[in-house]
Amino acid sequence: MLGKRTMFLLSILLMVSASVPWNDGAMAQVRRPALIEGKKSLYLRILTRPRATIYTSRSDQSPIVQGNIPPFQMFYVYSVPSRAEASAQKGWYEVGKDDRGTIAGWIKADDVFEWRQTLCLAYSHPEGRNPVLFFEKREDLQALASAPATDRETSMAQLYSEIDHGGNMRANFPIISREPSRYVDMEQQFYLLPILAYAPQIFDNREGRLLKIASVVAKGDDVRESSDIRRNPGYRDEANRTAENVGPEMLRNMTMDVVWVIDTTLSMQPYIDKTLEAVEHASSLLASAAGDKIRFGIWGYRDSTEQTPGLEYITKNYTPSLVPAAQFLSTLRDVKATAVDAGEWDEDVFAGMTNAVSNTKWRPGASRFILLVGDAPGHEAGHPKNSSRHSAERVRALARDYRVYVFSLYIMDPRAKRQQEKGERQFSTMSKNEGVRTAATASIPSNSDGFLERTSQIAQGLISTVSQTAQGQEVRVLSNPTTDVIDQTIRAALVEWIGSETHTRAPRDVVGWVADKDLMQPAIQALDIKLLVSKRQLSALTEALQTIIQHAEEAQGPARDFFERLQAAVATQARDPGQIAGIQTLAQSGAVPEFLQGLPYTSRVMDMTRDKWQNMAADDQSAFLNDLKGKIAYYQHVHATPDLWVRISQGDDADDLLHPLDFSQLP
Repeated sequence: MLGKRTMFLLSILLMVSASVPWNDGAMAQVRRPALIEGKKSLYLRILTRPRATIYTSRSDQSPIVQGNIPPFQMFYVYSVPSRAEASAQKGWYEVGKDDRGTIAGWIKADDVFEWRQTLCLAYSHPEGRNPVLFFEKREDLQALASAPATDRETSMAQLYSEIDHGGNMRANFPIISREPSRYVDMEQQFYLLPILAYAPQIFDNREGRLLKIASVVAKGDDVRESSDIRRNPGYRDEANRTAENVGPEMLRNMTMDVVWVIDTTLSMQPYIDKTLEAVEHASSLLASAAGDKIRFGIWGYRDSTEQTPGLEYITKNYTPSLVPAAQFLSTLRDVKATAVDAGEWDEDVFAGMTNAVSNTKWRPGASRFILLVGDAPGHEAGHPKNSSRHSAERVRALARDYRVYVFSLYIMDPRAKRQQEKGERQFSTMSKNEGVRTAATASIPSNSDGFLERTSQIAQGLISTVSQTAQGQEVRVLSNPTTDVIDQTIRAALVEWIGSETHTRAPRDVVGWVADKDLMQPAIQALDIKLLVSKRQLSALTEALQTIIQHAEEAQGPARDFFERLQAAVATQARDPGQIAGIQTLAQSGAVPEFLQGLPYTSRVMDMTRDKWQNMAADDQSAFLNDLKGKIAYYQHVHATPDLWVRISQGDDADDLLHPLDFSQLP
């Protein structure tokens, strides 16, 4: 028998139940977006072209849900057009604001492009190469790419000539658009070159890619005006303008920040004195017209103060704010080498460079230069005295992120012959600048006058350039390109500055086929591969590498224990014991985030197999893991630096901001 209280509760429940409209919709599961083909957890997304419109149904005659949508707004896809329609930019997408079934409406295919992978492209520095051409048909590009070198060069020269002269383009001209001759500043004039399709291609025995890409810009009233040079002579003329075609009024606005990064350990006092002498000599070139247009700074670096407290500091910024020449000379006189011996030759070079690149108070809009001076290599990544955890390659990546051009001078002390090769390699790597084919480095015997001569050449070149621009003169490094690496580096920086100041934009609202190499010089990369990652994805990548490192270091038995431990850990987290068996690569282990899988470029981690790992010597395994630790340090630095993140959709929260991670920095 049921008690009175129980009967009362049941009657209330029945009344409430009767009032609920029980139907199929109420019991339906929440809709989920469409998955990217071949993926298990990655949803298909689209990004809007400028001025896109969302409708209530698959008709532009239906009510408008949202019109004039800003570019690069991201939506999840719930219904997709056929592959043929999508390829032809026809049909409709049903889209939602999130992956939880919040449907927004329908949008035309020609108002969006699919975001199947977070890979995109960026133009490499334009100095020393030919502009990228957009071909209408893949077959035309492939035929040209496959042609013998001399035939290809002749054909390319003809195409560039026809573009330059505009009105003489032949009927059925194969080129849709072209990259501007000037530098395109992605931070100032944000653009996206998403990869829609790709195919491998060999260029003169070099591996490359043919890529179908869209080119979309975010700013301007003409964002939906196609940059088809066959029909838009205005864009063709705009794209043909070079860095040399700027007036003196603009050049007068140029400013320059120059920061010295100097080893201040026991052996370096003679070179600190010579640096002072070089700067004093070069400062005489500062004409009154240059005024405050060039400022200086200096960082000192030593080594671990934990092991040698008498060193006083690992790094020290002697100029919290960059200063004019006269004040800098006064500051430089106070820079002294330590009297304490660190006990070994290698120093914490990478800490000095990391702090100088990322913590200098650079002036907005100024061209940035670092002059690195030292007589010892840096502790490699993984060394306990490497406080930054960076390598020379990672320092170089940071310098690119912060747009810093690096000169380096390595002092060859005869007491350190065994370290000389490593030091020269590191200094050379850190001074490989964008737009310059040769590293801006010099190795100088410690008993020669070469140091003073080289530092004077660099300082004079920088100051002379600023003096010329301040007076509105024709700048020598622009008007007379030379083979001298100092001039080339200054020129590359000036070309970048001009592109930024002239607000040069990428082609807008075009889709075409491009090559990732300079078709006339296939050794030169024309397009840099970027992976647009969110903060969430960067955190996931960091955690994945930490998991790999942890299980590799904990494996004490045979090398295969590493794979077995990693697979077991992943399977436990996934509650899927079936993941343990038969895995032969790290890519298959489940430890690596899915957004890295299926990318059209190789990855050292993704390609690591059980056999490769087992056949590696212990030192090589340690080097592999130390490299991963260095990448983690780089990711953590990027994650914590607001200036390195881009907001492409209005309303994005902090975790949805994107960073264009250079492909070379993937594990």
